Amino acid sequence: MKIKNLIVLAALLAFAVTSRSQDASTLLMKSRSRCLELNKVYYEMTQWFKPMTDRDTLITASKCWLKQVKGDPVFGCFFHYQYSVNGQGDADAIYTGDELLSTFPQDSSAQLIPVKQYPDEIQGRAHNHIFRMYQPFRDKSCFPCFNKDGSLKKEYGIQLLGDQDVGSIPCYHISMIEDPKTFDNNFIVTLKNDYEYWISKESLLPVKYNYYFRGILNHDTSDQFISYAVKKIRTGDRDVGKKILLTSLPSYFRIKTYEPEKTVPLLAKGSVAPDWKLVSLKGDTVSLKQLRGKVVLLDFFYKSCYPCRLAIPHLQEIHKKYGAQDVVVVGIDAVDKKTDELKAMLDKEGVSYTVLLAEKDLAKKYQITGYPTVYILDRGGKVFYASSGFGESLAKIFEQEINSALGSE
Repeated sequence: MKIKNLIVLAALLAFAVTSRSQDASTLLMKSRSRCLELNKVYYEMTQWFKPMTDRDTLITASKCWLKQVKGDPVFGCFFHYQYSVNGQGDADAIYTGDELLSTFPQDSSAQLIPVKQYPDEIQGRAHNHIFRMYQPFRDKSCFPCFNKDGSLKKEYGIQLLGDQDVGSIPCYHISMIEDPKTFDNNFIVTLKNDYEYWISKESLLPVKYNYYFRGILNHDTSDQFISYAVKKIRTGDRDVGKKILLTSLPSYFRIKTYEPEKTVPLLAKGSVAPDWKLVSLKGDTVSLKQLRGKVVLLDFFYKSCYPCRLAIPHLQEIHKKYGAQDVVVVGIDAVDKKTDELKAMLDKEGVSYTVLLAEKDLAKKYQITGYPTVYILDRGGKVFYASSGFGESLAKIFEQEINSALGSE
């Protein structure tokens, strides 16, 4: 009897787990259908974002008027949203399909980008706007566990965790955990890629979702967390059409049409590198003049720059390899102000070369428009090599240029 009872109990438990999984999938299917039915919607939302490369959490409060548009190739919708970050500023962004407008409250200016004239610029800025909007109401797939054709992705384990209220809204609480076997480990070794959703029992619309990510970047395990919570939803809102017009912007904004910035080249080979005297993270004062007679690799970087972080281990390797050959590696950070966090990051990376703090004026003198930017200076303090950005192939080029600079005089 005991064995039979155990078999029956195991069967019941297996059925319960399967049933809960099926219920979760069914609920997601229904919620997705409800999201796809939305045409015009107004919502108010709060977003909490803790990036992988920082300790601080950014809190964004926003209001959004959104109209789904199936034929729009960039956003899949037209929108007007207002937002403030950590309680500062009340900026607007409006996308009509023909133009993208962004406001800058600090000087009451606004920038207008015509879509047909600058499609690449619109595409380049799309991610920032998408990030600030509530994805289930904008994205065609609505949930990360769905393919665009409406089928469920096999790499996600979906589970109904139970009932849980969001504020005063009774909700179904669902988790979506990606199978580690499906992780893409090109640059960051992924350890966790999970979602949680809270779906209103009454409307079947998702009113909150969380995203959890954990990964290893250069032997440093870091977490990223994003949470979106919708406070108010009005479906079929009549004001949406009026709000998604440039005329809805207050008249005091001075609108200027976007003009591409002229490309600023890096300092030319053979030019004298601008001099500087800076303080290191250790409190030492270092000047470029002190380094005359040596080949100097200058790395302009900042803490939360992803390609900058990728370059650091290679620069540390160059420091070890060439340190005894009159080669000096110097990191210059003209962005970060929180030195404690910068020190902690560099300690984790095992950085032993000199890192200096600078003002943005120095970056301008070196004509830096992207990060990281690397300059290799010859023994006389002149530019021997310069590049912006980072890829694995550049590490080898750095060494080749250093060897050439060492043998140039």
